[in-house]
Amino acid sequence: MKHRFISAPRFDVDKELGKVLPRFCPKNAYVLDAGCGIGIYSQMCPGKKYLGIDIQPREEWGKYSKTWISFKKGDLRKLDERNELFDFALSVNCLEHVKEDKKAIREIYRVLKKSSYFVFTVPTRWYWIAQFGRHCYHHYSKKQLTQRVKSADFKIIMLKRVGGFFALLCHTFDTWFSYAALLPFHVFGTLSSNKQQKILNNTVHFHMNFSWGRKLHMLILKIIWGLDKIFYFLSPNYLIVLKK
Repeated sequence: MKHRFISAPRFDVDKELGKVLPRFCPKNAYVLDAGCGIGIYSQMCPGKKYLGIDIQPREEWGKYSKTWISFKKGDLRKLDERNELFDFALSVNCLEHVKEDKKAIREIYRVLKKSSYFVFTVPTRWYWIAQFGRHCYHHYSKKQLTQRVKSADFKIIMLKRVGGFFALLCHTFDTWFSYAALLPFHVFGTLSSNKQQKILNNTVHFHMNFSWGRKLHMLILKIIWGLDKIFYFLSPNYLIVLKK
């Protein structure tokens, strides 16, 4: 897909990461992006070296790859990397897709150096509404999240809700329309992430193919972000900063 569609909850997450990453990620860090997706956060991390790991290889990896930016297929529950290799770890809305999420958190703890930080985001229980409960294995309460990270011996530095009512509402409608657009194609078999994105870019997200549509989309996201500073409830995501 030529132009990346950004949902309202992800827009809010990116805004928060823009504040948090420079604060906790050292400029000379070797960064692990656990569940990197297409690799977009390789462009946001201030570290000196970056490794993105995902269960599914992506076409976009080639676009972002540099001498200091690399990607590989891997399972977060059993990483190949040695103990205490990374200076910083990031995971953006990934752990909810890992059924044995506790194993993944412990693995990230293992490969992080002592006193290093791990920043990640995951969906709250309210996010279940937008996804029909089908998108991932976990939707977290604050208590569940606290128990999981403490079981891996991490120290919680920050735990906050990200986004609000309007981000959740907007994403709910977008997701429902997206499911409706993809349903006929699922009849003929399972669709890869890349194929799903291409279909949505020509249907529900067709406006992203035009400059006016992208500008309007970003304007709406900024309005929602501003409104949710007032209507700060039913937040779709949590952002957590942990220290080893």
